[in-house]
Amino acid sequence: MAKTLERKKVNFMISKDILLEFNELIPPGERSNFMNSTLENALIQFSRRKASEEMDKLAAGNLKISTKEFLKTRHDGLL
Repeated sequence: MAKTLERKKVNFMISKDILLEFNELIPPGERSNFMNSTLENALIQFSRRKASEEMDKLAAGNLKISTKEFLKTRHDGLL
């Protein structure tokens, strides 16, 4: 899953316990690829959960929408 896209160094805070475990388990030469892969997977899951929540809202509101309309709205980023 490692991609050769341009990379950028970032700075953010994590708990000391997570950092200790991360440093113990992931070898220094593999950490960036591990984080890229982990964040990519987490973002995919987050995006799916948000989309599911939005579909649940639509269903709860008994809003009638065709599949074609739904797909266009989803594609346009409105859901």
